Amino acid sequence: MMIPSLIDRNIYPSLSEEVYLNQASIGLIADPVVQAMHRFLDDSARHGNMKLTDEQEVALFNDLRNPAARLLRCKPDQLAITACASDILGQLPYWYNLHSEDEIILIESDFPAISRPWVALAEEDQPQICWVRDAPNKDLTEAIIRQISPQTRLILVGHVQYGTGSLVDVEALSAQARLAGADLIIDATQSAGVLEINGPTWQVSAVITSGYKWLGGHGGVAISYLSDALIQKTPVLAGWMGAPEPFEFDTQSARFAGPASKFTLSTMSYLSLTGLATALEHTQSILATETTSHVLALRIYLENNIKDTGWSSFNTTSSSSPIVSLAHTSADAPNVYQALLDNGIHTSQRNGRLRISLAPFVNSSDIDRLVSVLSLYD
Repeated sequence: MMIPSLIDRNIYPSLSEEVYLNQASIGLIADPVVQAMHRFLDDSARHGNMKLTDEQEVALFNDLRNPAARLLRCKPDQLAITACASDILGQLPYWYNLHSEDEIILIESDFPAISRPWVALAEEDQPQICWVRDAPNKDLTEAIIRQISPQTRLILVGHVQYGTGSLVDVEALSAQARLAGADLIIDATQSAGVLEINGPTWQVSAVITSGYKWLGGHGGVAISYLSDALIQKTPVLAGWMGAPEPFEFDTQSARFAGPASKFTLSTMSYLSLTGLATALEHTQSILATETTSHVLALRIYLENNIKDTGWSSFNTTSSSSPIVSLAHTSADAPNVYQALLDNGIHTSQRNGRLRISLAPFVNSSDIDRLVSVLSLYD
């Protein structure tokens, strides 16, 4: 049975002849988003302050703040806008100020932006890092929960694992973290825009996501839900745009805007900011439940069509994850990746496996083209 795309594919000119199964790397940008970016560039940005006053510059953040807050199901004043996810992730070790007897739980194959700030701190003998292995066809959430101890102070994980597609049950993990008195922080870069995200209901300390993958924006902007407790933290990186009135240029004061606005550092890519605001309005025209069902249908279709071919997915239990990681019993992933490229099929290689992204614009015909090449290695 044909599985249609959820989105009009005509707004993605790249799909006229090519198959794009790589949204987890750098996402395709839809025509309405490109048009909004062009309008801003042509009508405002290229003219300097002739067409963009100081007040209008500050207001650009509000254009993004409201749709971003709706996406993460939080209040606008809990929504931080930064140039990248690392602007928040990199400050976490200094906000938590953990000691050598404290433990933090990380996943050993998670995206490095999550772990590197803590690895650097651990080299100074604080805190202890408890690494969790993401094993094939094992429940990653259960593996994390088993590592929680009385010394656990923080759990920091990707909602969907970028390399394997393993999906963390945030609600279950959050409940166990709270019982242990530990904070939970979620990187939703590989799930926001596809799966339901709800920072306040999850009762997590933060949900952080980049804007240039599944959200359909361009690089240079990230959004984060911050709990009331984290919002009280003083920014380690105190940028001039985080002041209550940035264009007063108060050199001798460290007053901050409130609440989450204080975490914006400086002039950003307003082109990307404008694009993401438009992309989110476009994304939110589709219910998260529809997107989840679409991903599930495509995933089942793919797995049914690779049975008995020597190909298998990393984790068949992560059925609603938009990422499928494939390996073959004997075929070499780099060679298969190149063969797919030669046939106009764009995937990616991660950890010696093929990574397939199931975005809302993907349909079953795309999967058929993928399987037609994979089957050559049976």
